Amino acid sequence: MLNEDIRPTSIVGIKRLAKTLKGARNIPHNQALNEAARIAGFESFRHAGNKLTGPKGQVATPSLHRLYITGFWRERETGARGRETIWVDLSSAWLNLVTRRQMKARGPLVQLVPQAEDHLSYHYVFTSQDEARREVCAAVRTFQFMDATKLRPSTAHARMYPGGNSNNAIPGRDHYSYWYDPVSKGYVFADEPYERAAMAAAVGRAAWAVKYDYEIIRSNWQGMHNPNGPSGSRLYLITSRKNEALAARLVAALDRLPPPVLEENWVGNSAEGMARYKSPAELREEGSSVSVAIAAPKPRRSSSARVLQEVRPGRMPIEMHEEIGRKLKSVMADTSNRDGVYKRLGIVRCEMDDWIQREYDATDLPMDRFSEVYYGSMPQKSYARSLASDQAAQHIQALEFVKIEVARHYDKSQIKSMVGKIDSAIKSLKAWVVKR
Repeated sequence: MLNEDIRPTSIVGIKRLAKTLKGARNIPHNQALNEAARIAGFESFRHAGNKLTGPKGQVATPSLHRLYITGFWRERETGARGRETIWVDLSSAWLNLVTRRQMKARGPLVQLVPQAEDHLSYHYVFTSQDEARREVCAAVRTFQFMDATKLRPSTAHARMYPGGNSNNAIPGRDHYSYWYDPVSKGYVFADEPYERAAMAAAVGRAAWAVKYDYEIIRSNWQGMHNPNGPSGSRLYLITSRKNEALAARLVAALDRLPPPVLEENWVGNSAEGMARYKSPAELREEGSSVSVAIAAPKPRRSSSARVLQEVRPGRMPIEMHEEIGRKLKSVMADTSNRDGVYKRLGIVRCEMDDWIQREYDATDLPMDRFSEVYYGSMPQKSYARSLASDQAAQHIQALEFVKIEVARHYDKSQIKSMVGKIDSAIKSLKAWVVKR
């Protein structure tokens, strides 16, 4: 009987699993070896051979730091739901590769929440199994990139462009990201256009590099965005020519990586339902009297709001969190074209979402229920240019309700910033009403 939840830890074990796969799936021996190696957590059988050492072929664990990444999904039409977990072996613990603040600067990492020292989980529920697999694979590729290059995500966008002006950006750029090298203090622009688009813009890109004295180096490793064979995106590292040696070193490191992980070749762990995946570190903690606390990444806040990271907020009933979530989502759906309302309430929603996570653990608030409170089941945006007075009055009443309830359950010092944002949103909402 084939059980793919059992992962081999030696070359001998991989070969045994390959034999089982070959018979169960009627596939060639080489393909079975590669599939078995992927189940064991490697990119291919050759990759496994490079990582497994010793006379008995045991895993060379001292140099490897396995990171697990989990995404949950639920299909609204069918009600089907599940969990997708994949892993990647890094040369360093993920906490040494990126800080929680830096994770906010890189799309695939923004919504990842630490569950343990070896496990990250997405903050929300995806709408399908394919989407969950696609996103966790993108996160794996990003960690592969950071592990190979030791680059950090950067928010210093102006430093990536000639003259500090985004109008001077390279032609044909697409799916780009910004990076910083803490060793050389240099900045790198990672560009990932699709192959056909890059070829079409090749002449203009080359002329741009000459004009601004920049270097463009293409990596043989296809990259992070959508490295799906010849038709997929391709990775180019772009930096000032004074950093040419840095770019060459980075591309050489990337070229030593195994092929990027793709959802089409899924080798992770899949399970029905919303039960949490428990990584080896989490299982060890359950059997130990000592628990290692891993703080969830928090969005950047004003200095007045940073108190909330140190002082635990009061405890609001889950049902009241859900009611506030419904009201905030309703107002935001009708005010998406009014930044003075929408953006301020977005900050309030984010803060309330942080609070409920600190107030309730997964036992009291299962993942499927938690994901719906502040971010799930969003009403359809109206994209209205203004609101009728009666509609605005209903939303103002809803926001006053939110103010009253947070004041009932939390200390005044904790909600000062939040109440101020709600008051400003109400003021902006009143000014947006259609005059009749």
